[in-house]
Formats: sequence, C-alpha cells, structure tokens
Amino acid sequence: MNKVLAIDMGATSIRGILGYVEKGNLKIEEVMRLSHEIIEKDGRRYWEWDKLINTIVDTINQQTDLSSVACDTWGVDFGILNSDGALIDTPVSYRDSLHTAGFEEVKKQIDLFELFQLTGNQIMSINSLFQYMALKMFRIENYEEIDTILMTPDLINYLLTGNKYSEMTIASTSQMFDLKNRCWRIDLLDKLNLKSDVFAPVIENGEYVGSTKGTLLPNLTNKNLKVYSIASHDTASAVSVTRAFFDPDCLFLSSGTWSLIGGLTDEPVLTKEAFDSDLTNETGFQGQNMFFKNITGLYLFEKLRDELAVRDGKRLTHKEADGMTVEAKPFSYFMNIAEYDLDNLSVIDSIQEYIEKTNQTKPETTGELLRGIYESLVFGYMKTVKDIERISGKTFQRVQIIGGGSKIGFLNQMIADALNKEVVAGPDEASAIGNIVGQLIALGEWDSIETAYNAVAKSFEYKTFTPQNPELWEKRYAEIESLLT
Repeated sequence: MNKVLAIDMGATSIRGILGYVEKGNLKIEEVMRLSHEIIEKDGRRYWEWDKLINTIVDTINQQTDLSSVACDTWGVDFGILNSDGALIDTPVSYRDSLHTAGFEEVKKQIDLFELFQLTGNQIMSINSLFQYMALKMFRIENYEEIDTILMTPDLINYLLTGNKYSEMTIASTSQMFDLKNRCWRIDLLDKLNLKSDVFAPVIENGEYVGSTKGTLLPNLTNKNLKVYSIASHDTASAVSVTRAFFDPDCLFLSSGTWSLIGGLTDEPVLTKEAFDSDLTNETGFQGQNMFFKNITGLYLFEKLRDELAVRDGKRLTHKEADGMTVEAKPFSYFMNIAEYDLDNLSVIDSIQEYIEKTNQTKPETTGELLRGIYESLVFGYMKTVKDIERISGKTFQRVQIIGGGSKIGFLNQMIADALNKEVVAGPDEASAIGNIVGQLIALGEWDSIETAYNAVAKSFEYKTFTPQNPELWEKRYAEIESLLT
C-alpha cells in the first residue's frame, strides 16, 4: 500500500495530511496542523520560515512507511538563493506593503494590458513580478547576490532533495510566466531590466523531483523518501478534485483566506474584457487553464472578529459569530471590499467610512456588521460570475465550493441564492486531497485523474444547496451594482 504525506501550506496555517487507498476509498489522516503569522522586521513583513521548515521536518521524521511526500502552498511568494545555494534572506510575505512601490515602478515601464496579455494574470500588487521589482528597489544588495529564484513549494522541494525545479502551476501565479508556452517570460524581465537567468527548469506536475537522501536539512534523519512536484499551487491541487475539472457546466469556488471563483477553459483568456473585469488565468493540474478571480475571502471575517474582540473586550467564538450572523437583518449595508487594503486598515473604520461615503444606513448590531461582510463577499462572487458568463458566452449550472468555507452552511446557502445555481460543498481539505491524489497517480495507484476523482467523490461527504430566494439577491444587486468594481 502506498502511503503518502501531503504538506498543505496556507497563508495562516499549514497541515500535514496522510493519504492512502483502502478498499477503493481514499483515507486521510491529519498528523500536523500549525498556525503561523507574519513577522515585522526592519520595515519588511516576513514568513516564520524557520518555524515552518522545522515543523515540516518534524512531521516527516515522525512518520513511518511513507512512499512519498509533496508540498503545495499559496501562490506568488518566493525565496532567493545565492551561488552557494543558500537563502539570501528569509522569504518575504506577499502582504508586505513595499510591493506596491514595485507595482508602481513596473506600471511606469509597461502598459498593464500588455502585461496581462504576456502573462495572463490578474494585475495585483502582491504578484511575484512586483515583489521582484520591489526587491531590486529596496534591497539592492540582496538582488545583486541572486543566483536562483524558487517559488515557495519549489524552495521546499529544493531543501528536501537538493534539486532545483520550477513546477508550472505555481510558476503560473507569478506574472512572469508564459501560460501558453509554459516557460518563463525572459523577454518581459529583460524589458524591465530584471535578472532573467535566475529561474530553474520548468517541470509539469506529477514529476519526480528527487529523494530526501539528498536533503539540505540536517535534522531530516534517515529518510529515503520520494518527493513529487504535484500541482504545487494549492488552488490547482484543490480544483483537480472538483467536479469543475470534468463538468463544463460547473464553476469552482475555493473559499478560505482568499476566495478564488471561476472555471476551466481550453486556453488562457487574454481579451481586453477579461483584463477590464480583473480576471486571471493560471495553469491547473495537467495543464488545464483556470480562468477566475482572486477576491479577499474569509480573512476579512476573521479580522473583523479580532477587531470586535478589542472593541468589546470579548472574543466571539465561531458559533457565537455565526449565530449572530444568521439572526441579523439581511442587506443592512454593502461594502466594496476591493476599494480598501484591509490588511493594513481597520475593517470597522473602513466599513464606517464606506457607508458614509455612499450614504448607506449604519448597521445597528454586531450581527449586522458581521453579516454585511459575508454579503459583500457574495456580491463580489455575483459580479465575477456575471463577468465570466458574459465573456465566455456560457451559463453555468452549478458551483462546487472547497476549502474551509465549504463548512459554513449559512454562507453556502447565500451563495446558492445569489448565483441562482446549485452549490455542492466539499471537501474542505481539497488542496491536501489534490496533493495526495497527485502523488498516488504518480506512484501508479490510479491510472487517471478521472479514476481518482471517482474514488474521492465516494470517500467524502458533500452537501448540496439549491437556490431559495434568488430574486431578493438580484434586486439588491441592482441597487448596489454601480458600487461594484
């Protein structure tokens, strides 16, 4: 029996999940879960890198009879190595505010629609290209020392095996990658006067990276474990085990710290309409193109809970917050979340400012304040789906929700009502399951992703939500549509 370990890394927590097939069903077991934070140092925002790596090593060391291990992570972040193969600096978080200056500098040198046509990515200041420019602008001594840039999961694979590769799904999040030809955009980097000879060879998901016998981590003891690339962008891994991967009438919604909502297309959609609608293209499992939008997600709800705890002197439990949200009056206010950098601003203050600017009535209760965040997210989903359907000329029938948000039944019903589509919710650990599936396919456990999908579908519980009052959402959407961007 092949038993594999998925290291599934999100922007607020990482998980270690074991996976294996038993009597035709996929079995999973969580063996590690760790919350992590961003650390402020010398004016920059860093990941707790040593803590993350040490946890990964400890988790591997604690397991026996493993066949392989693979890592998936959030997108856009990377590490920089010198000519000796050592990290030059702790990896910086995409939430670092200096990346905005990198974005502004790039914008001076290239038209943003041209940049979209070259890379297919939604223009966001967090993207790797703008991080790279900011690195040159503010840490020139580190920039000059760069020999290799590795995206986060590729960096972890390098530390595990000693081998440097660029897996294509994570590379496709960088705004430096050619989605059609599956190679780095050397021409773009040369145009921007950025080092272009610093990227490792591109590999597809499912390829063998190496063995932990070659590890650079001194505490990884006595292991000869295969390491596979899999779809190392967590969204790509998650989408690979959804119905959307096979059903052309199905959208996906990865609901977690970020919300990523969209569908699959045969080719990247690089039109002016897609650019103007702030949509993105990224490479999915086995080269499928994912056409979707990144929207700030449940991070906002959690940040609001944090602020309410300070304001009220008591932190609401999830159960208490959800209860207040369900009981609150609907549509008390709307906020266009895209107008605010709510990572660096107060959510409560920003809501009040937006309400005053748009002449709305202030929410009267904590429940209304909380519910308004959910509703504002859902209206963002409505606009995105309307844009995708308009641009593609296609009407979708259903959406599968994956990630932590798939467990919030009240929110899922909101989404079914707002989109007027059937919602299938689950599995919540989709990115880890996709990681496991990628490894097991590489090990020959299944002969195709279709076979793997069927096994996953019968191994986990899914909940279905059908629209109940879509007309109320359409009426409210018409009232606030002019506020949506």
